[in-house]
Amino acid sequence: MRDASKFGDSCPQMYVKNLSTGLGLPGNEDCLNLNVFTPQKPGKDLPVMVWIHGGALQTDSAKDPLYVPINLVKNGVIVVTLDYRLGSLGFLLARN
Repeated sequence: MRDASKFGDSCPQMYVKNLSTGLGLPGNEDCLNLNVFTPQKPGKDLPVMVWIHGGALQTDSAKDPLYVPINLVKNGVIVVTLDYRLGSLGFLLARN
């Protein structure tokens, strides 16, 4: 367990100029993060949404400010987001 008041590190990724989701974030191989956002007032039988960021398995992060689920959580949805290894650290392509 670790401090959950801020996002964990993003995974290393290539920088893509003019791509808002490329973020140009510093990366760390220790980047497997699971984030759970819950409403302030817990309730029974709340809907749960799991969101996995896009980026063609090469770029992006769950901590991209475009995707923070504030409005969903305010409306009673539990939201789970995650980071996974990108590019050659997670999806290395090789010929068979």
